Amino acid sequence: MSNRLMWLLLLLVIIFAGVWFYMYSFVTYTWTVVINTNVEDYNVELQNIKTLNPITTDCSGEKCEIEEVPPFEYKMIISKQWYKKYEETISVSRSEIKSVVFALEKDTKLSVIEPLLVKENNMQTWTILQTGLNTKEILLSKEEKLERLKNKKLYYAYFEITNFWEVYFKKDKTKLNLYLRDELGKEKRITQFNTIARDWDINVQQVFWENSKILITYWEENFLYNSVTASLDKLSLSVPIRYIKTWIGNTLQFVTDKWTFIHKNKKFEYFSMFEDFVYKDEMYIWIVSSDDERRKKNLNFEKESWTLVILQNPETKEKRVLLKPDFEIQNILIIWEDIILTDINWNDYKIENY
Repeated sequence: MSNRLMWLLLLLVIIFAGVWFYMYSFVTYTWTVVINTNVEDYNVELQNIKTLNPITTDCSGEKCEIEEVPPFEYKMIISKQWYKKYEETISVSRSEIKSVVFALEKDTKLSVIEPLLVKENNMQTWTILQTGLNTKEILLSKEEKLERLKNKKLYYAYFEITNFWEVYFKKDKTKLNLYLRDELGKEKRITQFNTIARDWDINVQQVFWENSKILITYWEENFLYNSVTASLDKLSLSVPIRYIKTWIGNTLQFVTDKWTFIHKNKKFEYFSMFEDFVYKDEMYIWIVSSDDERRKKNLNFEKESWTLVILQNPETKEKRVLLKPDFEIQNILIIWEDIILTDINWNDYKIENY
């Protein structure tokens, strides 16, 4: 047999082997990937681990079938805008239908809320509005600063609740009288205390997003004043209160350093699971501080060193970590339809895409 004939036969063998390999791998013995997930309109990429050649498909429905996939080992990457990528290594035998079931999680982010700078008409006053706190830090004119310093020295204890409300205590021998000055400058006596507390044992704070209510702490007792009804109610809650916010309906949420209470019909409901939380769209969103080892252990998150923002379904009890901010959270509020976090330096952040 001549060399030319041998080379021809060898070439035919190589061509036949190539055709057979192609038919075996890409035509006759291809397989199907069936994907079931919780979203629509997502992208699937199958990366051949050996050749790195990708197979890319756009899926319009929750269930998606990718046919004629050669039988190799693949790195499967599922991606969708505003969702976290899902990755899994899959490997099947020839002529097999591979089923993959998973759920994409939303890619929750924090966006910084910049303070709004507002100049009041006809005044040399600039006002910084912090959206998350509904408070104002006022850069006063020289005359206004002197007036407020005068007020602070004039009264036993003085608190400016808003731009318009002033709450102060006047000493009357062995008693203290509590007064409120409203936006019209009208003074009204609220009550009288028969003992004189030290000024550092007195505190007054406004209920967030409830302009008519203020909390008064005197010694270790707490009182809730309603300017609409002109009523002062002594609360059965004697623990130190960090802040108060509105909850569902006419209820109030009292946040302490360890847990949260809901106040309704003059009674308190105790939420031991939560240090601080909000309820929106039939879901709880709550905070676990970085040093809260007890709650992290109970939640099987003891390995987490960061502060945690957790989403929980109260019906199914299912929960997942939304965020792990690298700062401590002072409070969490619902402002209009947004969920706002405030850090210990009073910077505000909005939770996006939860």
